[in-house]
Amino acid sequence: MAIVYTSAVASQAFLEMLVHADATIASLSYELIPVEFEERLVKMLDPAGLPSNWREDQTASRRIGDAWVQASQSVVMSVPSALLQIDQNFIVNPAHPDMNQLIIGKPQPLIIDDRIKTLFAGK
Repeated sequence: MAIVYTSAVASQAFLEMLVHADATIASLSYELIPVEFEERLVKMLDPAGLPSNWREDQTASRRIGDAWVQASQSVVMSVPSALLQIDQNFIVNPAHPDMNQLIIGKPQPLIIDDRIKTLFAGK
């Protein structure tokens, strides 16, 4: 099932990527692609409806996302970040009929500070 996982701000997107990083982070190049959309296109996931272990049990989160895609409820779903619950991430359904209403910007290079690369050098 195809989805695009995004964040409300670039630093949150980078943090989400960083938790899965290894030593190759220093040798790879990354790009940020800005996306704009109207609030009416977004389904807000109510965190109160999440299972208590949703951060640890990624299958629970995946089931919710899969059901959202299959029901074609919206083109974008707003979800809490498992890393920093005060931040929002957005899941985009590229197969949704409203996908053409999203404004997708030009890719921009993401320059990773050498201090971050150093953290992963020994992994």
